[in-house]
Amino acid sequence: ASTIIGDNILLLTAQFAVSASASAGVQASAFTATVVSFTDVSNTNFLQAQPASFGDAQGVLQSAGAVTVWAASPVGLLAYASVAEIFNVWPLSGASTASAIRTRVTVRSRCTTGGGCLTTSDGTGNVATCSSPNVAGVGSLSGCTFTVGAATTGGSSAVSVSAVYSALSAALVTIRVWHPAVITVAAASNVLSRIEGARTSSCGQLYQSTPVAVSATYNGSGLSPLTLDVTCISTLVSSNATVVSISGAMATGVSLGTAQVSVGTVSTSITVAPSSVTAVCVWAALVHGPTASFSPATVPTQSLLPAASVSVSSSYSANADVALTSEGAGGAVVAFGRLSDGTYQELLPSIGLQIVASDPFASILNASSRLAANSDYFSAFVMANAGNDASLCALQARWVDVCGGPSAATLATGPVGANVSLPSATAASVTISSSTPCNTGANCSITRSGDPATQVGRKTSVQLVVTVTFPGQGAVPFTNDPRTVYTVTSGSDLLSVSATGLATALSGTAFGAAVVTVTFPSYSRAALVSASITIRVDGVTGISWQASPYPAYTGSTSVTTTTLRRIHCTSAFQRAAVAATVTLSDTKTVDVSANEFLTSTSASVGVVPTPTKPGSQYTLAGLAPGTATVTLSFGVRTRASQPITVTDAWATFRALPRPMSFRPSTAPAAFLRAPALAH
Repeated sequence: ASTIIGDNILLLTAQFAVSASASAGVQASAFTATVVSFTDVSNTNFLQAQPASFGDAQGVLQSAGAVTVWAASPVGLLAYASVAEIFNVWPLSGASTASAIRTRVTVRSRCTTGGGCLTTSDGTGNVATCSSPNVAGVGSLSGCTFTVGAATTGGSSAVSVSAVYSALSAALVTIRVWHPAVITVAAASNVLSRIEGARTSSCGQLYQSTPVAVSATYNGSGLSPLTLDVTCISTLVSSNATVVSISGAMATGVSLGTAQVSVGTVSTSITVAPSSVTAVCVWAALVHGPTASFSPATVPTQSLLPAASVSVSSSYSANADVALTSEGAGGAVVAFGRLSDGTYQELLPSIGLQIVASDPFASILNASSRLAANSDYFSAFVMANAGNDASLCALQARWVDVCGGPSAATLATGPVGANVSLPSATAASVTISSSTPCNTGANCSITRSGDPATQVGRKTSVQLVVTVTFPGQGAVPFTNDPRTVYTVTSGSDLLSVSATGLATALSGTAFGAAVVTVTFPSYSRAALVSASITIRVDGVTGISWQASPYPAYTGSTSVTTTTLRRIHCTSAFQRAAVAATVTLSDTKTVDVSANEFLTSTSASVGVVPTPTKPGSQYTLAGLAPGTATVTLSFGVRTRASQPITVTDAWATFRALPRPMSFRPSTAPAAFLRAPALAH
């Protein structure tokens, strides 16, 4: 610790919090303090159990400290509605709508700077009291929540809600409320007939369906009327579901009779009559794009129907000419049956819709499966090796008797429009997968299984990645496509390539470069493009090593050591570090000093582990005068040997790296660094 001399030395900083229940004003004797002890460097207590004094505002020392508590005072109130404009949907769906009046309070409190500080609440809790003079008949106010629902009988351009907090002036919030004064329920057809030859999934008689639309005219005091289509937020109910069933906004005949289809207190009458209609044709379209959310209840039926003044064929051509420009492109097939009275019936597999390929275009589209996320619709996609077809007749939609079995009668048919236009490939590429990287360099290089090159990072196989580029699509993966053909066009004795693009070195003794070419001969759209890549097969062809002084010093790696001398008049001998290098067939060299394996033929030279392995696995240690052959092995077949001699001739001192003193007979060899010795 440093020495501190002077007056007014800071010894302690204390922080405290004022209780929320503390009264405003001066709180005398709020706290005291006692010095337990002060001790000097010799551990002598020179102050012990001494009460502390506190200076008041006038600088007079007091025995206890006082705290002045300032009362926070609210200075501002902000109020706002979570929903400022409300449409009453209770008559349509039975659901109420609420708007919360939220408030923020700004409070002034005393700051340490002597001025006032303003803080504002975050608005998560409502601390105000709310009231409204004109809420009756428009909504209800409970606390600070305004609700529009069953009790609402009208609307208003300005429902005023006042929020009050403490003695602050009231904050006024205005909410606009729209009320459906007039509701209309209308069916596209109020008479539903039997469809001849068509049956339900339970093999009952199939009757017509009709969309039901709901509109509402909203108004209120001070508001101009506004008429909206509110079908999507309305809840339709049938007075007799055994006569007319409701699914979303679609009413379907079930049995003869009449039922009321209503929204709240407003209804329309629908009759299921004994009359019959026949199927004329099928209008079908391939809906290109996302289709997972399609269901009978959400398909916008009216917008898909051809206009009454336009023939089915011309409307079909205008709406269903979907251009499919790549394999796998497609979507859901939406179909409607046109009936003899001019109405349309949505067709689903459950009531006899079939999608079949039209000859001779059986390979164009695949419509054999339903959408994975929804079994109500067929899906159609361009198949592999598809040809072009602009006739819009690749697929046919059939409406058959769902209970007729294999020989079911066909009620009506129609084409499914799809313009298949597949462009030819412009380029192909083949690269090495990042999951199996090669060594760096101009070409990828691998080695054979069992070759020592595997110990220096060479892999025995690499994964190829193939892409084909089409106009407007970019690069399309083709690595595992069965139409991709891998051919070793040069160096077939070096490596082989699997059908999925895995290139593996073959057994043998030859080294060199192989060329792999990818082509697509069976795919007419890519028959004219190809790509090639060069892959080398290499291995270890040689190894060399050199002994140099140890411990190392600047420039020691360029000194070759073949003789280990006695260290002056001690019983210790010099040591040498070993640096090993392997040469590969591509002429690259790799330092394998950390992977070497050394053996010695004589007890004169010991092979010992390097203490910290600074780039070298082993060091050579002189043990006794003599000569030994030291062999370095790398892998199974690669070996290099050279003689190392240990001699009693002294290694003389030239310099010491720093001043030191010891008796030569006891000095450890580690203290005698190679730069201080003559080699």
